[in-house]
Amino acid sequence: MITTKDYAATQRPKRKAGASRSGRKMKPAKSQVPGWLWLTLGLVIGVFTSFLLFLGRFNDFDFIANDSQASTLENQEQIKPQKSAPPITQDPQYSFHEILKEKTVEVETEVLATKGTFVMQCGAFRQIEMADNLKAKLAMLGLQAEIKLSDTPDTGSWYRVLLGPYSSKRAAENDRHRLQDNQINRCKIW
Repeated sequence: MITTKDYAATQRPKRKAGASRSGRKMKPAKSQVPGWLWLTLGLVIGVFTSFLLFLGRFNDFDFIANDSQASTLENQEQIKPQKSAPPITQDPQYSFHEILKEKTVEVETEVLATKGTFVMQCGAFRQIEMADNLKAKLAMLGLQAEIKLSDTPDTGSWYRVLLGPYSSKRAAENDRHRLQDNQINRCKIW
């Protein structure tokens, strides 16, 4: 005969407070050195340190014997007084303020010519066809560019696309912003 048990109807036994699921109580870990020993050790170290500081304050040890006081008085009489340092006179009066007022310094300056000092480079290409392509794009925007060949032994031949010369940086910046509005972003002002 098969017996059935209704598990939902049966109640579980209530757990005691602090009981864990495994049924074992956890014991707190004991420290290996008792607390009173740490307290005593700290007090001993503190008292010893205080004693050493107390001894360090007395260099002459005059409190030990009266004989030592008599001998120190005799020694002080035998010591000759040292020569004192010469007295300090008045602070020296510096007169550099007056000297500097009398001096003049002349500096030579060169006036730089301000003709077309800014140039904008919009590209550097190995192939002249690519440089001509960029020059044509710039011409479509109303800017006149020129292509210069830069030939160096280290890097070879480069075709640079240049705009300018500009009389002021502001004029070069205006053209650069106009180019940026048309998605030509790699132009640098030199």
